[in-house]
Amino acid sequence: MKKKVQLLMVFILAGINFHAKAQTAIVPQDGTFYIVRHAEKDTGRNPILSLAGQKRAGDLYRRLEKEHILQVYSTSFRRTQMTGDSLHFYQNTEQLFYKVDTTGDGMMEALAAHFKNNTAVLIIGHSNTVPALLTRLGVNNLNGYEIPESQYHNLFIVEIKKGKVIRFLQEQYGSWAL
Repeated sequence: MKKKVQLLMVFILAGINFHAKAQTAIVPQDGTFYIVRHAEKDTGRNPILSLAGQKRAGDLYRRLEKEHILQVYSTSFRRTQMTGDSLHFYQNTEQLFYKVDTTGDGMMEALAAHFKNNTAVLIIGHSNTVPALLTRLGVNNLNGYEIPESQYHNLFIVEIKKGKVIRFLQEQYGSWAL
């Protein structure tokens, strides 16, 4: 019984340590972050992009092709990967993956492990994860901001210098609704 309690304590402490590590992942010191929700998707489990989504992914490429994107971060879902494929293929950007969650922890862990300071990156998320990603990068005053399920056109730009957000923009790319 004593060994079971000790083993349980080890697992509890390991879980607390992992959670604390994820929560304390530092904000990058200098860089530009382009954050979007994946483009329109087909139906089904882990769907690919619909025709409208493929068009929007092309619109995203044309909007970002001159921004010197070095890395594309996406989740393991095909729709996020396909949204950034054009940058990856045409400009040979590094494609990295992060664990999807609604806290932004997975993204911050990936940035801590792979982000190169003073670079531009594209982060592709989901309607229920993008607000947390923005908050974790240091964007304030989102006050419960949510992305409607039918909205795919937002491009958020966060510029960070010396660990502080110095510019936050919200733009539209592609059509409002395709």
